[in-house]
Amino acid sequence: MLYTGFANIGKLYFDLTGKTLRFYPVYANKKKHTFKVGESILFDPDNDPRDEKQRIAEELQERMLGLKQP
Repeated sequence: MLYTGFANIGKLYFDLTGKTLRFYPVYANKKKHTFKVGESILFDPDNDPRDEKQRIAEELQERMLGLKQP
């Protein structure tokens, strides 16, 4: 499971710029020399910040695991 603290940057970025931040799941395989980037997850400033951090971390974890599949 991912720690959620990194997702605080979504709220900080929105507060400073008024724009929403995208988080991208990434998977790298050293043996196969591959690097995959998945579909982004958009920060939603209308959600409670604690709930949003959790949502982003859970979705990123799921998507990263999906990228691992052949």
